[in-house]
Amino acid sequence: MNKVLVTGATGFIGQAVCRVLVDAGYEVHGLSRSKQTFSTANGIHWHVYSDVDDQRGIEAALQGMDAVIHLAARVHQMNDRIADPLAEYRKVNTQGTKLLAKAAVKASVRRFIFVSSIKASEDAKALAEDPYGLSKREAEAELHKISEASGLETVIFRPCLVYGPEVKANFLSLLKMVQAPIPLPFAKLQNRRSFLYVNNFADAILCSLSANQAVGRIFAVSDCHDVSTTELIQTVAWAAGVKARMFYLPQWTLRWLGTCTGRSSAIERLVGSLTVDTSTIRNELVWTPPFTFQEGIMSTVQWYLGTEGNKGKHV
Repeated sequence: MNKVLVTGATGFIGQAVCRVLVDAGYEVHGLSRSKQTFSTANGIHWHVYSDVDDQRGIEAALQGMDAVIHLAARVHQMNDRIADPLAEYRKVNTQGTKLLAKAAVKASVRRFIFVSSIKASEDAKALAEDPYGLSKREAEAELHKISEASGLETVIFRPCLVYGPEVKANFLSLLKMVQAPIPLPFAKLQNRRSFLYVNNFADAILCSLSANQAVGRIFAVSDCHDVSTTELIQTVAWAAGVKARMFYLPQWTLRWLGTCTGRSSAIERLVGSLTVDTSTIRNELVWTPPFTFQEGIMSTVQWYLGTEGNKGKHV
């Protein structure tokens, strides 16, 4: 598989995946909705399409491809103001994936790697309350149908929270909180959470491109090093060479404060547990993360401290 099309190639994960593929000798083609003029200096051939239903643009980009890595998605929105969020998630994540897979079959693409979400593995009740996770689960089901009917080799990844240089959203917020001089109320937490360094994820995707054992499988993936929120904050502080500033509040108090302030979801992500079982990818693909959790955090913190507006500051 020499030619690979990456959707969402300009995104946080997409950039890391493209770098790994180029370094491994693949001919990498990026698909993006951006109208900017791209350079081939980074070794990537660019294609532009207008929207998920732009069949002409998508089919043109797929010609001659051996594999597709589908990263483009409508990501989880904390304060979604759209009238019908589920419909929008389904349009991009479910229907968009279905249309891309059908176009891949038409173009005789051999393998389709889909980046889903750990949220797609949650139970029916949780999915009903999470349109993002539901749309990803439905996309997985559509891929299974297309694969059964056409022979398209599908590989599905369910990553946990991905971090690394250029990270945004929740993990960036955590970096900002640790930077602030105000102590955080997360000392002595005993929760367990899985995290995934973006370059570890890119390596796992690279591994799945040529492995026959990957076909038809769903892989949960992480750094294989679960930590508590307390340990996470301590590791971030260690990477910045400063002391972690925390004090103790019982979990029930934190959850009560979350309810009172309307931030229950945000608090639960900090005090609750969410771990993934990586035994399938470790056993089937004989995969181990090339970077340790500590190395991933160090890389992320160094990037954060070096960004504009943070130069000279300490976390």
